[in-house]
Amino acid sequence: MIGRRVAIFLAALALGTMLAVPVGLRELARFLVVTDPLVHSDALYVFPGEVPERASCAADLFRDGMAPTVVVTGARIRPELRVVGMPLSDAEINARVLTQRGLPRTAIVVRPEGTSTWEDAHALHAWATEQSTLQRLTAVTSPHHTRRARRTLRTVFRNTGIDIRIRPCPADLPPDWWRREDTVLRVFNEYIKLAYYAVAH
Repeated sequence: MIGRRVAIFLAALALGTMLAVPVGLRELARFLVVTDPLVHSDALYVFPGEVPERASCAADLFRDGMAPTVVVTGARIRPELRVVGMPLSDAEINARVLTQRGLPRTAIVVRPEGTSTWEDAHALHAWATEQSTLQRLTAVTSPHHTRRARRTLRTVFRNTGIDIRIRPCPADLPPDWWRREDTVLRVFNEYIKLAYYAVAH
């Protein structure tokens, strides 16, 4: 009788663990993802990285009439591009993606500055404060990056009166993100960076 009860308990424990672990992992990723209501903005901003997804998403928003201007930043030049004789900065790469998606070059602001989220935010701030009528910015980035990106932008833009919004692209991480090496690395790297930014900035 006791052996049967132990077996039932262990089976229930195993089942509970099997159900709880995926839920916990989904919540771990969900915490990183934030989004703001999508409204018309004076400019869209594309964080460097994740080519071409972030810029393509901004191009879709531009075509939907969400903003008349798209700003790209990023001074980093990938080593593989240098090797093949195409030393394009992150900003220049995203500008090319935007033009390939049909945006007129006159609608794209290229600022090849910044090598981190913090520096990118300051590069955007430098441009934004030069614009006398700018009131709202919507930043586009990958879902796992949205919480840190929005916090950083709002810290840098504090006291400017500019409304900062964030848009993840795609809208969320895959529900089984822990089964894929690329998303596992992104999620855990992001938690490390969140902790660092909480201390450093």
